[in-house]
Amino acid sequence: MILAGYIRREILMTCLVVTGVLAVILLGGRLMLYLGYAAEGRLIASLVFKMVLFRSPEFLQMILPLGFFIGILLTLGRMSVERELAVIEGAGMSLLWIGRRLIWVCLGLMAIVSSLCLYLGPLGVDKTDQVFQKQAERADFETLAPGRFHPIKSGEGVIYVNQLDSSGHQMENLFVAEFQGKENASVVVAGSGKRQMFSDDGDEFLQLRQGKRFDFTADTAEARVIEFEGYRAKIADRELEVQNTRTKGASTLDLLDDKSSKATAELHWRLGLPLLIPNVALLALALCKVNPRQGRFLRLFPAIMIYLVYLGLAMVLKSQIEKKGVHLVGALWGLHATVAAIGFFAVLRSDGRLRFKQKKQLESSNS
Repeated sequence: MILAGYIRREILMTCLVVTGVLAVILLGGRLMLYLGYAAEGRLIASLVFKMVLFRSPEFLQMILPLGFFIGILLTLGRMSVERELAVIEGAGMSLLWIGRRLIWVCLGLMAIVSSLCLYLGPLGVDKTDQVFQKQAERADFETLAPGRFHPIKSGEGVIYVNQLDSSGHQMENLFVAEFQGKENASVVVAGSGKRQMFSDDGDEFLQLRQGKRFDFTADTAEARVIEFEGYRAKIADRELEVQNTRTKGASTLDLLDDKSSKATAELHWRLGLPLLIPNVALLALALCKVNPRQGRFLRLFPAIMIYLVYLGLAMVLKSQIEKKGVHLVGALWGLHATVAAIGFFAVLRSDGRLRFKQKKQLESSNS
C-alpha cells in the first residue's frame, strides 16, 4: 500500500539520520579517549581508528533502538501537527494499523541488533581487549615517545629516551631503571641504544652503547657502578597468545556453556536487547500524538527520558544478576514484558479503544 510505504520510508529515513548523529557523537567521544591514550603512550597512534571501529558495534546496538524510537516520534509527530494523522484516522486507519505496517521494519531492525549484540559486539570487545593486552605485554617500543618516561615490564621498570628516530629503533641518551622487588634496583644510562630481537619467541632486547649501570641494594648506601661500551638488556617477553577473560567480550556460545552469574547476566542481557525494538515502537506509537499548536517536539524529551529509564532499569537488573545470582533473570524478562504491555495498552488508549470499551461496559451496567 502506498500510504504504508510512505510511513515506513519516512520513519526509516529519520531513524538513519538520528542514529548517524548519535553514532558520530558517541564514537567521537571514544575517539578522543583513544587519542588521549596514544598521547600518553598507552596505545599506538596507528591503531586509534581501528579501536574505534572495533567498539562501534557495541555502541550501535544501544543507539539503533533509540534512533528508531525517535524516528517514529518525529515522523508521526510531524504527521500529527500537519493533521495527516487525523486524515489517516478519519479514513479508518488507527495507530494499531500503523503498528502492524511496521512489523517487518521491527523484525529487520531486530535482526540487525541481534547480529550486533550476539556476535559483532562481543567480537569487537574481544579484539579491543587483545590490543590493550598485547600493548601491556610487549616492551611498548611502538608507543615510546621522546622526552617522556615510559613504564616497561608491567610497571616493574621505566625507560626514558631523549631522542628517537622515525623508525622507533635507534635511540639517543637513554635512561632505563628496573626494580627487583622492594630491595634491589638497577639504573642504566647510555649514550645510544637500538631495539633488537634475538630469540625465536620474539623477546625484546635493547642494545646499549657507551654507558654506565648503577646497582642499588637496600642494605648499603653505596651503588655498584659498571661502565660499558656495549650492553644488552632484556626488556620484555612477548606473548603471542592472548586469552580474553572478560565476560563482555566472550562469545555467545561460550556464555551458554558458562553457568556463572556474570555469564548468565551477560547472556540474558544480549538476548533481551533485540526486544527494545518492538517495545520502543509501541511506546512511540502511544506518545506520537501532539497538539498542533504545541509542536511535534513537545513529547520528545519525556520520551527519551522514558527510554533511558527503561534501559537503566535493565542495566540495574543485569548488575543485580551478576551480584546476587541467576534467580533474578526472570525480573529482567519481566521488565521487557511489562514495557511491552504498557506500550500496547497505551496505544489502545491513544486510539480511544479502551475508553470506548469502558463506556460500553458502563452503559450495560447502568441498564
